[in-house]
Amino acid sequence: MADLEGEGLGPPALIAGGPEESVTQPRWSPDGVLHFLSDRTGWWNLYRHRDGHTEPVIVVDAELGPAPWELGYATYQFLDGARIVTTVQHGCQMWLGVSHDHRPLERIPLPYSTLKPYLATDRNRLAIIGASPTQAPTVALVHPSTARIQELTRGSRSLQTSTTAQPEIIGFPTRDGAHAHAVFYPADPSGRPAQSRPPLLVRAHPGPTANAQLRLDHWVTFFTTHGFAVLDVDYRGSTGYGRAYRNALRGRWGVLDVSDCVDAVHRLTTTGRADPQRVAICGSSAGGYTALRAVATTDTFTTAAVRHAIVDPATWRRSAPKFQAHHTELLIAPPTEHEPIPQRSVLDHVPAGTAPVLIIHGGRDTVTPPAHAARLADMLGTRATLITFPDEAHGLRDPDHARQARNAELDHLQRNLEP
Repeated sequence: MADLEGEGLGPPALIAGGPEESVTQPRWSPDGVLHFLSDRTGWWNLYRHRDGHTEPVIVVDAELGPAPWELGYATYQFLDGARIVTTVQHGCQMWLGVSHDHRPLERIPLPYSTLKPYLATDRNRLAIIGASPTQAPTVALVHPSTARIQELTRGSRSLQTSTTAQPEIIGFPTRDGAHAHAVFYPADPSGRPAQSRPPLLVRAHPGPTANAQLRLDHWVTFFTTHGFAVLDVDYRGSTGYGRAYRNALRGRWGVLDVSDCVDAVHRLTTTGRADPQRVAICGSSAGGYTALRAVATTDTFTTAAVRHAIVDPATWRRSAPKFQAHHTELLIAPPTEHEPIPQRSVLDHVPAGTAPVLIIHGGRDTVTPPAHAARLADMLGTRATLITFPDEAHGLRDPDHARQARNAELDHLQRNLEP
């Protein structure tokens, strides 16, 4: 922070942050006091700096903000009456709380289990985007004093709640003695033969420091109603479990996330909830990288389906948005004068026994070069199916393309996971 002096700035002073402290969302309160989120206690909590001192405002064993993968996040806001409202996340579950004068957070009852990190307020009402396992993201006004909710948009709901898989939050031991997390969606029994164990789709979330979302997911519903069980793995590196869990992936991306996915499969198959002979892994962007590494370095997965996958992290470092560019160095390993970034490119690890892979990519993707997807498909030969949407970038925005991709995934998975 620096003071304005004439037409310039005075000497800057370090308020918070550094190699051992992550600081996000610095903002001024209505009375001009600097607030920010810091994970100095192991969780992203709220602090303020005034009169030359930093003091805690809201300290809980939970995250008050997400991993900063996009610009413009606002997960806390200032209300009238010196109140502060904030999102609160522990694991994959989220809620909304209000604090007044350092009192404990008071929970605002909401029908939503996921809140997007874009709160807005006129200091009396709060605008949110909320979702639940049976409701897609919905814009709503919340009156914190009365907890009254006015939905401004009608986020689509499941038309048949009886066939919408209800999420089950699970934990599981890892091979190195730690503990990891996942969200399990059981298969719809009507979509598979009686008495049979269903095939399992493991999904690695993008980010990779994001997390599984407890909200209506039409991709999940589509596959559970076709007889697949779905497992969203919050491998180490995911947000919502504290700084130590999030930073555990540093230097081990493409290794630890893969082993956590394998250990999650072991938990589900040994308890009889999925068929160990019919396990696939899916992912988009960074999740696609995890999926590709999983089929290239383990024999757990029968097949894989990826969208817009990162194939070579070193290239991704150069093509990623500027504020994300150095993330690769933390996730793979910081380069030194004598040792460059370790090579964990999927292109360098394509063993002969790699499982069949469906590769879906946008022809205008500037984040993950289409040439890498094409090269990977060439290297895999008959084990690869490449589908390119020439006018799409990093993500499918055309609904018809999204449907085509989903149907292609279903066809690929059914063919390769037949009993």
